[in-house]
Amino acid sequence: MARACGLPERIEVLSQLELRADPRGAPLPVHRGRRLACEVSLSHRAGAVLCLVGAVGSRPGCDIEWVEPRSAAFERCFLADLEQRRLAAVSDALRPLEANLSWSAKESALKALRIGLDLDTRKVVVDSSSDGRFTVSLPVEASPLHGRWGMHAGFVWTAASPRPGWIPAAPEGGDVGSTATGRPTQCAVPGATSPARV
Repeated sequence: MARACGLPERIEVLSQLELRADPRGAPLPVHRGRRLACEVSLSHRAGAVLCLVGAVGSRPGCDIEWVEPRSAAFERCFLADLEQRRLAAVSDALRPLEANLSWSAKESALKALRIGLDLDTRKVVVDSSSDGRFTVSLPVEASPLHGRWGMHAGFVWTAASPRPGWIPAAPEGGDVGSTATGRPTQCAVPGATSPARV
């Protein structure tokens, strides 16, 4: 976060960085009581943390999920009809990844739009590809949101933004898409020259 906002990466600076909540609950980066010129999205699950930092106006959203079986009730309550039909067509071995990828991409998109779970997630449709990219179609947006996903050590992570044409860069190490392995240790910083460490 310091690097993306142009601050020196020194302990005395880092110790004065904080994340507050804006009125909708999104992280608000602050240094010495002053709002920083960047935007942040955070997610955590089962001991893993993912942070996505972007320029003001990029409205990044990210999520990380443990790849685990989801119940039929979860799928009916939170996934769109099209997503449920796709899940029915995949092998039992891939079903947990596909279900958690769809859920994670929805979370990223809804965070990016600053909507959260106020929108019925069954109306949010995810279309993912094995190259680590996805789109999210929502009834409140004319154009789909684009994003990137990857895997590591039993987790799937996603990152999205409503910024037209924006797709986050892949983390170093190539842990992107269905053929990837490894831990999500970095994330994209739109407008920056290098990824931010998670």
